[in-house]
Amino acid sequence: MSEPTRRKPGPKRGPRVDDSLVQRHQARSKIEALLRRNMGQRFREKALASLANRILAVSPAAQAILLDMYLDNDNELGHMALLVLAETPQEETLRRVDEHLDRGHLSQQDALRLMMVKTFIKDDPDQILQELSRHGDPNEVLGRMAGEMWKKLEPEEAAMLWLEQYGALEPQDRIALLSLFLEAPCRGLLGVARIEARSDNADIQRLLAERLADFPYPETVPVLEQLCQSANMGVRLAAEHSLGALRSNLPDLFSAEQRGASFGQGQFYEAYVARDPLSGQYSVIYSQKAADGSIGFCVALIDTWDQGLMDIWGNVGFSPREFHDLIESFGPASQTDDKDFRYEPAEKDFALQLLRGAEALSSLRGYELPTEMPLWSDLYAAEPAPSGPSSVAFGLQCLECGAAIRRPRSAQEKNAPLIFGDFALCGACLKRKTCCAACGKKVKRADAAIVANLDSARADLFCRDCFERSDRGAWS
Repeated sequence: MSEPTRRKPGPKRGPRVDDSLVQRHQARSKIEALLRRNMGQRFREKALASLANRILAVSPAAQAILLDMYLDNDNELGHMALLVLAETPQEETLRRVDEHLDRGHLSQQDALRLMMVKTFIKDDPDQILQELSRHGDPNEVLGRMAGEMWKKLEPEEAAMLWLEQYGALEPQDRIALLSLFLEAPCRGLLGVARIEARSDNADIQRLLAERLADFPYPETVPVLEQLCQSANMGVRLAAEHSLGALRSNLPDLFSAEQRGASFGQGQFYEAYVARDPLSGQYSVIYSQKAADGSIGFCVALIDTWDQGLMDIWGNVGFSPREFHDLIESFGPASQTDDKDFRYEPAEKDFALQLLRGAEALSSLRGYELPTEMPLWSDLYAAEPAPSGPSSVAFGLQCLECGAAIRRPRSAQEKNAPLIFGDFALCGACLKRKTCCAACGKKVKRADAAIVANLDSARADLFCRDCFERSDRGAWS
């Protein structure tokens, strides 16, 4: 019997290499790919929030990776990382920022850029100024940071971030921040100025009217012209003085070509409308072509029954082809999708009727307009009111008593209205319908049909037998 063959000992294995760096590199690559793929969505708050959630799912260290990418890339990629960081859980992001700041080996530029993250995601001006005092005079530091931060933003992007981060602050806090930010004139801040020029606070308006004389950009002129319409005489005089200074020093800003380059100053391009008849909802796409040929557009979701303008977002800088590709992507994805809710070309007046009717309904029914409304409505705000009556009815009312119908929040809501097409019965009127209108027999609502009679402004309940004996159609 032969002796069993012995295996030769292999080379000694070294200690297992920690693969955490490999995993982090892979996670960073995935996050970078997601950022680059979604750069065109940076003006859309909901898209940024969705992107942040997808990035957080890539790795437990996603926020740290985003922070590193922001510090490593002083370009559009780093800027996109900052926008997404603003949508991640605040406590964790601030903790990681503080960890970086506490290391003590940062350059002043990196320290300022980290503090910039804090200004993006914190809405406490006093605390921000207190923390900045560690890096010198807080007003000077914030002024430098403001210049670095806002100059990277398009005006529309700056406006969106201002609304999201600072829009809910009290006027005195917004004035304090604006005073600091306006120390460093840049084009991005004019998006903020366009929003705040509509404020009913005379101190904010006066601050803008005085300081915008230092902003040598085409977008400055329409903001100052808007301030010239202020109810406050001091604001009007300051705005007229600033306009006069700009006209003397930079007359080219007032040319038709420069005006056409400003947001909201272009020519109407195209409109598209989609309708869901079962829910009373519309979606409107309204677009403008700027002087440089690029397309800016907004997309609005409208509830004609109750809520009015439910949501609005937009984007700028699209080529006509990119814009039409986007419209195509909004259509039904397959043959099995709902073909009714597809975007069709629409007349400008019809789109304007929907947009303005929705705004009016939201105000009438006491709903807050979407946060981004002041930004994207500039695309159509200057258009004259459409001629003729609206072809769309806004504000669903009870067919019998005329009470405003509120959209039910759930299927189980007590005394919920009954909505059938563009007509409805309020809960109170519905509750009184207990007997068949033909035979008088008591009948449960689940076993009955309700038929609207528009001529007499009433709705009748019928039992199944009476309904089937009539020629009203098949029971379903």
